[in-house]
Amino acid sequence: MKKITYFIGYIAALASGTSVVFKIQHLDYASEVIMIALLILSIYFPLYILDKYKDSTEGKTSPTNIVAALCAFVITLGILFKSNHWPFAAVLLSVGLVGFSLILIPMLFIQKSKLQGANNLMNVAGALGLSLFALGLLFKVQHWAVQEVLLIAGASLVFLIYLPIYMMNTAIPDEKKVSHLRDTFFVIIIGCFLILFAWGMLGMHLLPPSATPNTTEQSK
Repeated sequence: MKKITYFIGYIAALASGTSVVFKIQHLDYASEVIMIALLILSIYFPLYILDKYKDSTEGKTSPTNIVAALCAFVITLGILFKSNHWPFAAVLLSVGLVGFSLILIPMLFIQKSKLQGANNLMNVAGALGLSLFALGLLFKVQHWAVQEVLLIAGASLVFLIYLPIYMMNTAIPDEKKVSHLRDTFFVIIIGCFLILFAWGMLGMHLLPPSATPNTTEQSK
C-alpha cells in the first residue's frame, strides 16, 4: 500500500508542478493538465491519510481514518468540479467541508480526549478552530455571511491557543512534537495551495455577485 501511495504521490507532485508551469506560461491544454493534477490529488490525499493513520494505529484502519480519507477525496473532487464549472461542485464541497468540520473533527476530539493526560483546553481549541475554519471556507464558497469571522476565529484558535499549548506541553515527547508540527504545516501548505490554485482558476466566480465589476458602467 505504501509503495502505491508513494508512486501516486510522485505522479501528483509532477502533475501539480507541470500544471503550474502550464498555467503561468499560458500554454495550450493548461486546463486539461490542471484537471488531471486535481484528479490525481483526489486519489493521493485519501491514500496518504490512510497510510499516515495506519502508522499511528499499528496498521489498523479505524472509522476515523475512513472518514478523514472520504472528506479529503470529496473536497478535492469538489475543487476539481468547481474549477471546471461542472454540476454538483457546490454539493461536493459542502458535503466534504461539513463532514470535515462536524463529523471528522468531533471524532478526532473524542479520540484525543480519551488519551491519558489529555489537555482539554488544547483539544477544544484545536477542534473548534479547525471546525470554524472549515465552515468559514464553506461559507466563502456559498457566499454566506460571517465568513470572515469564522475564518479569523478558526485560525486564531489554532495558531494562538492550540499550537502554543501543544508546544509547551512537557508531557509530549519532543520527537512527537516535531512530527506533529511537520504534518500540520504540510496540511496547511497543501490546503492553502489548493485554495489559492482554485481561486486563481475561478477568478471572480468565488466572489459574491455584488463584488463583480459592472461591465455596463465600465463601458461608459
